[in-house]
Amino acid sequence: MNISRLETIEELKEELKRKYPSLANDVSQCKIAVDMTFKQDDDPLEAKQEIAVIPPVSGG
Repeated sequence: MNISRLETIEELKEELKRKYPSLANDVSQCKIAVDMTFKQDDDPLEAKQEIAVIPPVSGG
């Protein structure tokens, strides 16, 4: 996915929801990591970063 025009984590989440509407509710619950560090929705995105979408998990 080309994210070069996206500026923040929130914009990334919105693009994922738009591109994959069936996952919209799930994306809202996911954490986003950039270069192996969890990020907040208002954190910026830059070129050439590794992005991971981490779904909610539970365990016991």
